[in-house]
Amino acid sequence: MDHTPREPLFSCQAASGDGRFVERPTVVALAFVVVMFSLCFATVADAASVEAKVKSAYLYNLLRRTTWPDSTFENEDSPYRVTVLGHDNLEGLLTKIAERKKVNKRSIKLEKISSMKDYRPCHMLYVPGDLSQEQQEAVLKKTAGTPCLVVGDTLGFARAGAMANFVNRDDGTLGIELNLAQAKKRKLRFDPQLLDVAQVLSE
Repeated sequence: MDHTPREPLFSCQAASGDGRFVERPTVVALAFVVVMFSLCFATVADAASVEAKVKSAYLYNLLRRTTWPDSTFENEDSPYRVTVLGHDNLEGLLTKIAERKKVNKRSIKLEKISSMKDYRPCHMLYVPGDLSQEQQEAVLKKTAGTPCLVVGDTLGFARAGAMANFVNRDDGTLGIELNLAQAKKRKLRFDPQLLDVAQVLSE
């Protein structure tokens, strides 16, 4: 994994030992826009909404900044398997990233499914949309005990058991929260560079 030091890209928070959130450094938003266009070709990203760009960037960096057990790859050429449940609401950006980007010299294989009945083991499962409690429980039950990084887009989903979840910050920007306890149970490890741009739930 690439551990080259980087400036944090977003204003963010991380939890202190007593569960309170503490502020991390804030960087000018323009830096984020530059990174976004480095992730996706400008001709694709130009027409996309800011929300789609931000979420696509987070998902890509979750792949880059998470370590999975070696056993999740059959060999050195095996791809990162990413599954999207339902419509990904990312305006084609995630598809373009999967087609044109690599992570740690591995390709990205993207699969879209309409229900968890079609789910097959993968490295990352992105579940967009507002899920009911019953739907959240179904996703977590289906992936339980496996090194699958579940990424949600539902208020409270990380506290319910997802490893990552998109959140709206008080300043109106979009951020992501990480559940370290659940990640450890799944034998997943987040890079410090990722923790620097996230709200980290206390363990």
